[in-house]
Amino acid sequence: MLFEPALIYFNGPDSAPGDIDKCAVARCRFDKVLAADAFSAWIRITVLTVIPLAELYKYYDESASDDPIDKLDDFYDDEIYTFQNDRWLIKLGSGEGDYAKEIWTYKDNNNNIQHLVMQDQAYMHYWGDINIGNIVNNPHT
Repeated sequence: MLFEPALIYFNGPDSAPGDIDKCAVARCRFDKVLAADAFSAWIRITVLTVIPLAELYKYYDESASDDPIDKLDDFYDDEIYTFQNDRWLIKLGSGEGDYAKEIWTYKDNNNNIQHLVMQDQAYMHYWGDINIGNIVNNPHT
């Protein structure tokens, strides 16, 4: 499960840049359906682990990519929103609400390497996939 503070979730990271380090992923256990209908449900979960996005690269082995990790190649430049500060590069591409893709890269303080820690895709207003890990650009390309 992805957690983003409210202002970032609704308005993007530039609306609350001081809250970016509060973004996290949580590993949860599904406990019980409290109420459900044909379209939605209230469920009870137990949060097992919380990892800030800025710490994710420490939990996964580094893998190298020959493709640039900060590229959203499914979109035209005017369809891409970009936020960047000294540690974060966040890009969101949107195709009029029918398809969206987001990447979050984090530059670590130790060796100044940019790590792709999260990528997600959404289709037709429904969330699709959220991928987390530690991908860096291949230094040999």
